[in-house]
Amino acid sequence: MKPLLAHIITKRQGALQADPEPFDVQCDEKHSCSLGYTCCESSDGTYGCCEYLNAQCCKDGLHCCPRHSTCSGHECIVHLPNTPIRYGVPTRPLENSWKEIASFQFK
Repeated sequence: MKPLLAHIITKRQGALQADPEPFDVQCDEKHSCSLGYTCCESSDGTYGCCEYLNAQCCKDGLHCCPRHSTCSGHECIVHLPNTPIRYGVPTRPLENSWKEIASFQFK
């Protein structure tokens, strides 16, 4: 009779793969940003990652604003839905935290 433990524990071979980093927002076919960020095209034609979800990318290609706001220089004018209230918050600089997506070719 085999010991009970031998039936429960089995040896597995192979390398463990690290979990992929949480870069889930795809900017284009080669670049992505972290989950919860927004891809914004930067002034040099590449992409920057804005720390706001569903952000408004500023035309200067250097800054971004939160959702429901518009860029006005270095300030975001926030427009709250269904209210006449508007207020200003500073723009956020785009981060160069994008990740290049590996390309695979299958044969």
